[in-house]
Amino acid sequence: MRRVLSVVVVALVLGLAFAEAARIAFFGGYAEPQGADTGFIAHLESLGHTVTYHMPVSAGGEAQVDLANANDLVIISESIGSLNVSSGAGGTFHLQDIATSVISFEAFMYDEALWTGWNNMVDFGTSARSNSPAGIESLSDTIYIADPSHQMAAGKTGAVVAYTTPYSACFGMVGSGATVVATIDEAGQYPATFVYPKGALLVDGVTVTPGKRIGLFIGQGGYGSIPDPPGELQFSYISDDGLALFDAAVNYALPIPGDVNRDCIVNILDLISIRGRMGQSVDSGDNWKADVNNDSKINILDLIAVRNKLNTRCQ
Repeated sequence: MRRVLSVVVVALVLGLAFAEAARIAFFGGYAEPQGADTGFIAHLESLGHTVTYHMPVSAGGEAQVDLANANDLVIISESIGSLNVSSGAGGTFHLQDIATSVISFEAFMYDEALWTGWNNMVDFGTSARSNSPAGIESLSDTIYIADPSHQMAAGKTGAVVAYTTPYSACFGMVGSGATVVATIDEAGQYPATFVYPKGALLVDGVTVTPGKRIGLFIGQGGYGSIPDPPGELQFSYISDDGLALFDAAVNYALPIPGDVNRDCIVNILDLISIRGRMGQSVDSGDNWKADVNNDSKINILDLIAVRNKLNTRCQ
């Protein structure tokens, strides 16, 4: 008992630092990760995150929902078939009602997700295809920051060289509920990175998103239709600045450490939630959310971790 009390006292006095690793579900288009997906997953794991890879299929909505509920974040890669995260063309996004944040760089699922309208290569799509909108028909290594104050801008302003080689970028013509962080073009006409914050109205003006919904600039090969195509997306095509933008999106999307009930503020409700689960298995239900310090236990150290984060809020 004396040893436990000593640990507690030291932690409270010094503000014990806890790892802020997260659980991330990564949706890709192959049975096993390939191409850029392998690099993104390795990068996330190098930051201490636990990544679960999943190849979604249209008929597998229940599995996608279960996986989303068991993780802090879902990342949807451009390698998926766009309809495999919905009930089909013109259908419903499987994760529509899930509070877990979603990042996607597969622009062709934006319509079913109600992030944009329904017109291919008008409301959503990629640059540098033969049918891309005027002004973004060419490959480019650069995107443009529209909101430098936003966390997902990673402190950058103006033109950002996001690729090591000219490539395509995703765009989505979002509704008024979204914040545009970066655009494909300098004129700011084609949003490349954007977010619908939790509680925002989606493009239909009716649907309220229960969690953050983020579109990321990263493009795709375009099935051979890109002029002078560099080929399938490779992780090496992402520049250091591009990776910083990716990391900033992930950090913004993740729950703030200590926010056990995911209401965007760390407060007494989170302490109560942990207190009610102390001693329970982290593998039971959603108890993993109460393991704030990621030591596979729910105990007083998790209470201390939350205590040190009290009154922290989401951006």
